[in-house]
Amino acid sequence: MFTVATIRTHAGRTYAAIQRQPGWLTRLAAGAIVLTLVAVALIILIPVIVIILALLALNFVARTIRGLFTGATAPNGPLDGRKNVRVRTSTDP
Repeated sequence: MFTVATIRTHAGRTYAAIQRQPGWLTRLAAGAIVLTLVAVALIILIPVIVIILALLALNFVARTIRGLFTGATAPNGPLDGRKNVRVRTSTDP
């Protein structure tokens, strides 16, 4: 905050009045700076967020496709490659 001292005369007395509130020009400049910083941040962040979301979607698709193929080669699956073999699980007697 800026401090501005002005000399005022009231009822025959002269005193220094200290005004601690910024003027309209200072508020306008501060608002323009904040607006510029927000715009620059959005210009940088929006493409980064889009790229991250695209990578996450690509990862999901890759894992789904890999799951389809690895599920087919699971024990006793259709592409297991073994004949007349039964895999015993821990719950089998």
